[in-house]
Amino acid sequence: MASNIPWDSIPDATEDNKRSADLLLRLDNGEERRTGYDGGWIYLRDATHTEASKQSITADTETLLSIDGLAADSDTEFRRGLPLDIWNNNIFRPLARGEAYIMSIDFKVSKSSSTLTYAHLAGKVGASYSVSVTDERKSLTKGSGITDFLVYTKIIFVTNQMGENGLKFFLTLDEDVSIWDKAIFIQRTHSP
Repeated sequence: MASNIPWDSIPDATEDNKRSADLLLRLDNGEERRTGYDGGWIYLRDATHTEASKQSITADTETLLSIDGLAADSDTEFRRGLPLDIWNNNIFRPLARGEAYIMSIDFKVSKSSSTLTYAHLAGKVGASYSVSVTDERKSLTKGSGITDFLVYTKIIFVTNQMGENGLKFFLTLDEDVSIWDKAIFIQRTHSP
């Protein structure tokens, strides 16, 4: 089937213009249409809180999850249409209402007690970031002084409230802990 798209006159997408580029799709019935340049992912690791410089979190104190994205193994090469500031100043700032994302947050944590301790991660929206839209608790199963590695995987659907101020993540733990090697992986899976 011959294409009805003038391929010779369409400029190539480059690193600079691919955020606004369209994809050209051929449907099962042979029709061709344009669609937004969906998808893309970024991986950001914190360079501030490392094994040599751990972050201390006080028991029962809600603490902002801070990931600066400046570690050498952060990766933005495959971001496609995702802007570099989608995670900026520890706030997830989606592009449009109706988008969907998969996020994975991980970090290392150690505690001083051998009792059962929980780590609670809450994603909050609203003007004062007081409305929780995602919550998850995980237990720290290792004994005192032994490193736990926690991974939280979230599916995020962008609502009006999230679009206004973005989304922040907060950690609360049952006892004093140290955390380090924090990272966030963000993949857009749908755009309206």
